[in-house]
Amino acid sequence: TMCLWQFHLIGRADDTVHFQVGDPRGHDKYPFALKTKVRWSKNVFEERQCPDQILLGSMDDNFCMLQQLAIYLESYLDAHPNAFYLFTERVNEMDGAGNIKYDAAINLKNTYRRRLAQVVWSTNAFKDIEDEADRQNEGTNGVGTHSHRKLPTTYASNKGCTSEELEIRGRWRNQGGRIVFRYIDVKQLYQDAKVAAALCVGGP
Repeated sequence: TMCLWQFHLIGRADDTVHFQVGDPRGHDKYPFALKTKVRWSKNVFEERQCPDQILLGSMDDNFCMLQQLAIYLESYLDAHPNAFYLFTERVNEMDGAGNIKYDAAINLKNTYRRRLAQVVWSTNAFKDIEDEADRQNEGTNGVGTHSHRKLPTTYASNKGCTSEELEIRGRWRNQGGRIVFRYIDVKQLYQDAKVAAALCVGGP
């Protein structure tokens, strides 16, 4: 579910682990969709640049974010009704001075990457399709969590989405400070929905 969530939002692993249980909710304008609060990114400097992202269902059950999220939450919330984070039942632990002694989100990020390396990246089946360019692009460690942004970005681009639309969906700030963006509605629902639809494997 985390991998699909990251794919659908073109998110960073660091942002993905910080999503909270209350972030995904019904969309106020489109009853067939959900929306989710955007977790803060190191590439974003203004809160107005992080409007909610739309979540659409896919025709392919294996890639349907709405269906997979529903199945996940039904079992997850039943077992952890007071959960804070969306993808881990653990919570932060503080020391006597009020400092974080155990950071649940950071621990989840490390576990997530470790499990991907063990279960996916290190398998012979994966190595058979990984080429030299993949290994060079990610450095000496081979494919990494940045690949989880490359895949949806490339996938949506091949479906006709522009680089500007991809920046909007990924909530990236790489727009060069161009003045025009001050006068475009910050929500940019059309562009966000267009890329979300392109990321729906099998069609939205």
